[in-house]
Amino acid sequence: MTASAPAIASPISTPISLTTAAAVDRATPTIVATGLSVAFGDLVAVDRLDLEVAPGTVYGFLGPNGAGKSTTIRLLLGLLAPTAGSASIAGHDVGTDGDAARGACGVLLDDDGLYDRLSAAQNLELYGRIAGLTRDERRARTDALLEHIGLADRADDRVAGWSLGMRKKLAVARAMLAEPPVVFLDEPTNGLDPIARRALRDDIVGLARKQGTTVFVTTHDLDDAQRMCDEVGVMVEGRLIASAAPDELRQRTGSSMLSVRGAGLDRAAAALRDRPDVAAVTGTEERIEIRLAAPGIHGAPVVRAAIEAGAEIEEIIRADDSLEDAFVELIGGSRSEGT
Repeated sequence: MTASAPAIASPISTPISLTTAAAVDRATPTIVATGLSVAFGDLVAVDRLDLEVAPGTVYGFLGPNGAGKSTTIRLLLGLLAPTAGSASIAGHDVGTDGDAARGACGVLLDDDGLYDRLSAAQNLELYGRIAGLTRDERRARTDALLEHIGLADRADDRVAGWSLGMRKKLAVARAMLAEPPVVFLDEPTNGLDPIARRALRDDIVGLARKQGTTVFVTTHDLDDAQRMCDEVGVMVEGRLIASAAPDELRQRTGSSMLSVRGAGLDRAAAALRDRPDVAAVTGTEERIEIRLAAPGIHGAPVVRAAIEAGAEIEEIIRADDSLEDAFVELIGGSRSEGT
């Protein structure tokens, strides 16, 4: 596919308003992409993306570097004109009604947007004014958000010198201040230590649930995605190759392993290898690993068969494939098909 470089859409010219957010029909998908594509010369950065995200969903957008995740966000925000296809945010067509579409969004991309010389409360006050909130609304939401993210006692402190974790928390609060129906977060936990990452993850989910916000979040942290997201999409080389709940993706691509410790397990291993619900058995007389043939298979019949074959079992541990395992399998399979 050959195409000229896409045009850059005009910058955001309408501030986020409370009335815009409140008027959204929450019974319909808040993010819709239909055949959305963009190419830079011969490079197709986003290839015929079809996507719907329901209201109140925390949607994780996963993929390796260069997969097209950030480009997709720019397309959905109308900051980049597509080569083909269309998108809408909260019922507003991004191409023909871009100001209203962007006005329905809170955004946290590369820069946290915070002013170092202002306090936490003053930063939120400033963005509340830009969003058109009344004084009472600004005060109430500032107090509620700072309390929710655990920064109420730092409300009057200048943000200069704050830790990365504290800044990320305040930046997420900034994005959600006007209670927009959609919030875009690009790698929000990147660079945080485990404790700060977990706290911010909990803040994002908590605010999304409290406000009914659709959160579209890109991340490389598969543990974050598994714990935080209701649904995840996997992007590879500009194509969305899978979109489902994390557990569904794990079951679709993964499998389960039974780790068994005891005695006489070598005799049981020989019998188990002939079972249709067992893919493989490896190990020794005292410990074996049983890989089940498919996700969701119950392990009890397999264990019962091992006992009937003469095994004395002391311990059984079941381990299901993680979202990371599913992600790696999807990425590897997709690239193999493309070669």
